[in-house]
Amino acid sequence: MKKYSRRNSTPLDSTLVKAFHGAIEQGDLDEVRAQLAAHPRLANTKEVKTGVTSLMKSSVAPNAIALMTLLRQQGANLATRDATRRTVLLYACTCGAEPATVDLLWSWSSLRPSPDLRWTHCDSNHDGAMVLAVRSRNVALLHHLWSIVPISAQSNASNHSLKQLKAAISTNDEDFIIEVMRNPLIQQAVKDEDEFEYEYWVDDWSSSDANTHDIKITVACCIKNAIDANLRRVVDLFERINPGYTHATLFYYCHTMQPCESAEWSDFTSRYVWESSQDIVRPALLVQRQWLPGLVPLGHHIASYLMPLMAQVYKRAQIRINDFEISDDGGSSYDGFYSCSEDGGYSS
Repeated sequence: MKKYSRRNSTPLDSTLVKAFHGAIEQGDLDEVRAQLAAHPRLANTKEVKTGVTSLMKSSVAPNAIALMTLLRQQGANLATRDATRRTVLLYACTCGAEPATVDLLWSWSSLRPSPDLRWTHCDSNHDGAMVLAVRSRNVALLHHLWSIVPISAQSNASNHSLKQLKAAISTNDEDFIIEVMRNPLIQQAVKDEDEFEYEYWVDDWSSSDANTHDIKITVACCIKNAIDANLRRVVDLFERINPGYTHATLFYYCHTMQPCESAEWSDFTSRYVWESSQDIVRPALLVQRQWLPGLVPLGHHIASYLMPLMAQVYKRAQIRINDFEISDDGGSSYDGFYSCSEDGGYSS
């Protein structure tokens, strides 16, 4: 890879840069090669407003591998970030690049004693490569990342399973969400009723004076978002993975945030009312069957009399989801466990 002196700091003509980026976007390898021969510094140019680099554009262009290789040979920098603090790897995942493109970027970074790219890096929204890939809805890329990214990095705050799940639900694409929910780590997070907290910077994330908010994501938030989007098949899958928690969440949400008048949700709430009463009703029915086998109506009458009040059922649902107050945006203010570090990853 070539290196060039920084002595020539005269900015390149904006028209020249725009034409060069246009050639990259079109996948015109010959034109890109010709312009680089005349102006090698084009390899490290950025768009003024977005900060998107030539290498970033090439990662999602036609002839991506050839273009990226050519730019790297001319000194394109892997570590440069755009206006939203995305590295070229994060940019590629955002745009749903081909798996081979991601592999090439990672191989280049891995050759360096101190890699420029990390799976734990995040953008200014605190999202890592896995979350950004989910938002791209490129299933092939997502499956590839699940297979190559170490579990430790997939469990990192920037790529947390609940962040991936929440991002998937935000697409409102049921088939895609169900595909994402087949991931073993995400299913385990639902089974474990996982919770995730992190600190979010509203202003410049690197400033000590920035305004911060502590964000908490829970499985209950994800279920609530699926209910809001009327994603019945997704809620059904939540129920198959963790039925009790799903029923409790739906009951709590329908009696706290808004009435769930739709008949399609009433069966879920009814199931939770029954489930939450089992510890009271079942003993009464067992006593009736054992000692009063001929008086079935009496046993059912006693059981119905012992059914808990709706307020008690509501309280049980609240406790079942750990007293978490489901907010309108799917998050809440809690003490954060994680914050974005200087290298773009997270620290605890």
